[in-house]
Amino acid sequence: MEPISPKIRTRGFGGSGILWRKSLDPFVTKLSDGCERICAIKIDCEDISICIISAYMPTNNGNHSDDVYRKCLDELSEIVAKYDL
Repeated sequence: MEPISPKIRTRGFGGSGILWRKSLDPFVTKLSDGCERICAIKIDCEDISICIISAYMPTNNGNHSDDVYRKCLDELSEIVAKYDL
């Protein structure tokens, strides 16, 4: 979501994702928590329930990078606290 100038760009844009087999669809719930840098799923299967989170963390690539990093950490903390199973 943050454009990178062509001079700095070496690999294009990054992202975050979670993949699973289609046969697991009945057990997987996509969670809407977090920003565009964070994706999370919840897997419920018999006696086991687990939350998996993937995050694309910001780097020190600008003046406000510390603020963006801290905001992302705060969102991760909130998700972990909310789905502490």
